[in-house]
Amino acid sequence: MNNLAVLERKNTVELVTFENEGMTSLEIAELIGKRHADVMRDIRDEISKLGDEIAERIFALSEYKDITGRKLPMYNCTSDGVMQLAARYDAMVRYKLIQRAKELQSGFKAPQTYAEALEIAAQQAKLIENQEKQIKTLQPKADYYDNVLVPDHVFAVAHIAKDLGISSTKLNKTLEKLKIQYNPKVKHMPWALYSKFGWLVPQHCDYEDFKNEFMSAPSKQLKWSQKGREWIIDTLDEAGYIDWYDGKPRFKDKK
Repeated sequence: MNNLAVLERKNTVELVTFENEGMTSLEIAELIGKRHADVMRDIRDEISKLGDEIAERIFALSEYKDITGRKLPMYNCTSDGVMQLAARYDAMVRYKLIQRAKELQSGFKAPQTYAEALEIAAQQAKLIENQEKQIKTLQPKADYYDNVLVPDHVFAVAHIAKDLGISSTKLNKTLEKLKIQYNPKVKHMPWALYSKFGWLVPQHCDYEDFKNEFMSAPSKQLKWSQKGREWIIDTLDEAGYIDWYDGKPRFKDKK
């Protein structure tokens, strides 16, 4: 059965029909604090990467009417579509979207009695409390990524190590331990698994070609892109090697 929903916003009124539980691009924009045009652009980018056959299962182009009666485009997103879109954003935005997607997948139903409503209100209060605790934990990392890291730059391991308060040797050894890179006695190399993300080599560069050229040129130094640098910090944090002090990551030895 289709669900018919009337959604009111500050500047829009929309009439939307859903065949499955999901979110509109308007709802996503409101939830994560982004312009609707930017969310639409991001969804189109995901569609171009996924291809029509996959994308049409999770993103459906639709429309809504603004307060002047104009019909404007938007997307209906399934819970899988919400998760797909979340993967491109920073930690805080990902968290918000993933939590919402989980709610959609759980099949939330409106309360039928006053007692059910009270129970749901208590659950929501607990959820908000837990989310606030989680946000408090994640906020230093989000602030660091937003205010300190510089887009479109590349960074040597020594630069990243300095930010973490350790030597490049120690960071290299830790990355080896985590199977991110290895040392073939000449210079550090990334494992092929990570070359495809465009964090260490040009995104369309063949790994073996890069490896042969890189290893034969003594003057070349392995560097990380901005996304790669952020990923290193996230990976070290998840592995228990990071403490946050005054909004900055600091390396710590694991016991």
